[in-house]
Amino acid sequence: MNTRRRCTIAVAYRSHGVGIAVIRGTYLVEVRRHRLEPGNDVHFAIRKLVRKALADYGTNRIVVERDGEADLATANMRGLAIRTLSLSEAKRTLLPRRDRITHVELAKHLLREHPKLRRLVTVLRLSGEIAINEARRLVPLHAVALGLAADSDQPRK
Repeated sequence: MNTRRRCTIAVAYRSHGVGIAVIRGTYLVEVRRHRLEPGNDVHFAIRKLVRKALADYGTNRIVVERDGEADLATANMRGLAIRTLSLSEAKRTLLPRRDRITHVELAKHLLREHPKLRRLVTVLRLSGEIAINEARRLVPLHAVALGLAADSDQPRK
């Protein structure tokens, strides 16, 4: 029996930005950020990026944000074990003791748990706060949250 955990590919889309996170358990294997040009077919572009990530890591496990563009883009892809999860569910799984968790609180939690993710966002020098004015910069963090929550063994609340 193979005891190695397989990778899960997590995909998030916001503001022409696609975040793809490759997760194995609680270990972040890779995080990718892509900017889609306005006017292009978003679903085609997302499918192409997902196929590339799936081929790179030899997995068929994918998690996408429920009712989002990535969910619509991957709905007709065959041979995949697709799990849909809302960002709110991911937040509750990763930070279960909190009500109404904001994107900033989620980002701070992820940066504390995985400091290497700091390179994906803008951290203000004087205050140390995360600049949240660019929604597309938070997209990779959303993908990480979805992947960690989907691969988590914690009970759902």
